Amino acid sequence: MTKNGEGMPRKIDWTRVWCGILALLTLSLSFTAATLQARRDGKDIDADKSVLTEGLRCADGGCHDDASGSTFNRFGSVDILNLPESYQSGQAYDLSLQIEGPLSARVFGFQLAARFEDGSIAGSLIPLASGVQTHQIEGVDVLLHSPLPLDSGDVPFRWIAPEQALGDVIFDVAANAANDNQDPSFDHISTNRALVAAAQAPLPTVDSFFAQVGDGIAGDIRFQTSVILVNRGPDTTVQLDFFDSSGTAMTLQLGELGMSSSFQIPLAEGASFSGQTSGSQGLQVGYARLRAPEGVGGTAVFARSEADSGLVLFETGVPASRPLLAFSLFSDEVGSRQTGLALVNPNSETATLTVRLFDKQAVEQAGSPIQIELMPSQHLARFVNELFAGLEEDFQGSLSVESDQPLAAVTLRQDDDPTQQFPQEVPLLTAFPVVAEVPGGN
Repeated sequence: MTKNGEGMPRKIDWTRVWCGILALLTLSLSFTAATLQARRDGKDIDADKSVLTEGLRCADGGCHDDASGSTFNRFGSVDILNLPESYQSGQAYDLSLQIEGPLSARVFGFQLAARFEDGSIAGSLIPLASGVQTHQIEGVDVLLHSPLPLDSGDVPFRWIAPEQALGDVIFDVAANAANDNQDPSFDHISTNRALVAAAQAPLPTVDSFFAQVGDGIAGDIRFQTSVILVNRGPDTTVQLDFFDSSGTAMTLQLGELGMSSSFQIPLAEGASFSGQTSGSQGLQVGYARLRAPEGVGGTAVFARSEADSGLVLFETGVPASRPLLAFSLFSDEVGSRQTGLALVNPNSETATLTVRLFDKQAVEQAGSPIQIELMPSQHLARFVNELFAGLEEDFQGSLSVESDQPLAAVTLRQDDDPTQQFPQEVPLLTAFPVVAEVPGGN
């Protein structure tokens, strides 16, 4: 058994078939040219001689193979401690060997190699203990004791994972624990093998935006935003960042995740998440950025309630949107309705927008077009009748937006008669995704 970083046993794929000679076996490389120093005087244990008693050939008798009925191998073992379940390319890992033998064992030796399945070198093995060095055997770097045996079976070393994760890494180790009595009897050579998987490459992420979020109290009204996420892809961790309208990080409390402007949210395959802002501070308005793989989708639910009673007056789902260079939206100003547009410039450059207004017959209206500039990371929310003064009563039509930088956007239609109060009137807010492209666009 090899142990993990907490010292608990972890089952790994061993091979206990070596016998008295170092062979990091199975693949193209074998250590047939090297043997461990089994005794204090440096004499080697020959593969054709007995490891325990004269006349018993290891290769024939299986003296290190428990499956053959031997109990001798139970006197010795070698474990690789602190191995990760998987490795990240180029990362350094501090590991150690634990060599054990009979109670009388006083001197120790080992050889250790880390290879890919094709036998090629997998990273670098760095000695951290006195009397240990790196040596090359048949083209492979091997960590070993040299020249004399070690006086401890606990051997720290560092493994620097390969820069390119070409697959799983196989660790092969052979170790000897000797009793230093000038006799090879009960000087035990043990072997082990461990496999460390290459960490899965992180899934590519894309940025989408909740173009209108709000949190806090204004007068007797409370605004809150709930973020709902669903993962239909493999296990992942998504990042959710909140910004005010100037693009500055906006700190708020999101459910049980606590107070922050940036949240790391783990999502297992098929899992979902829902968290609501507290709405307990002064009013903050802005947007949120979701950085997640393609398999994750979400909605931000924007809610307004009475601050004292908690009575919810309305809530609307703001869908996550991807930045576009050109898009259109429906404008409805009939009765007490007002249509608004929320825009986010997620770029590092100022965006210049051309906004045009059309009636239902696609006739461009007076005062159209207008130009707007959005600074980097800026958020803008405006009603159509704020953008185009003198809009005729009960107007219906469409707005088109063209930008030299991709923008995230959402349409918000409000129905709230300022002359009426709840419960005589129930205010409404509805969000619509924008329509990609503009009239005459390709």
